[in-house]
Amino acid sequence: MYCKSCLAANPDDAVKCGQCGAPLTDAIPAAPAPVPPATAASAPSPAATEFELQPEHTKAPDAGPPPSGPPLGAGEEKKEDKPAPPRPKDYKTEAILLMVGSLVTFPLCCLCGFCLPIAGMFGLIFGLLALLEAQKVKPAYEEGNFEAAEEASKNAYKYFKLGLILVGVMLGLALVFNVVMVLLYGVSGFMQMNQHRFNQ
Repeated sequence: MYCKSCLAANPDDAVKCGQCGAPLTDAIPAAPAPVPPATAASAPSPAATEFELQPEHTKAPDAGPPPSGPPLGAGEEKKEDKPAPPRPKDYKTEAILLMVGSLVTFPLCCLCGFCLPIAGMFGLIFGLLALLEAQKVKPAYEEGNFEAAEEASKNAYKYFKLGLILVGVMLGLALVFNVVMVLLYGVSGFMQMNQHRFNQ
């Protein structure tokens, strides 16, 4: 405590001031000693500091809602369903007409000894080939093999076109032959020649 008269410091159990001898009944009590800050309690523990520094304990940024739909595999791209292409033409009717028209040329072989039968033979052969290819178009298309259906359609058209060209060429040769015969022998002579050939 401190003496009120001379402000000298005295022990707490003293009755008189050791400096001036004044009684210490009304002495000024000594101020309490300041308490040092508890550094050990306030300092974070090494374990807590290490826990906070771990990258797996850090909060990840918000990635938003998960994507909808099934997950895609590695390297897999989202594909859109494409509509099926239209069925190619099979040329079946054209092939049948070519074969029927070729059969008509055989009874007319008396008009030309070799052109019309050859024309009919070409029409039958290539018409049959076109018909066989035309039969492959529908089954291949229904199985989803669009490339095979397209290939069969192209082959059917190729055979039909080739047969039609050959038949047309042979019919043209027969027409030229008959015109030449009429010019050489006349109509009556040409008819007699054909009658003689038909009787043979």
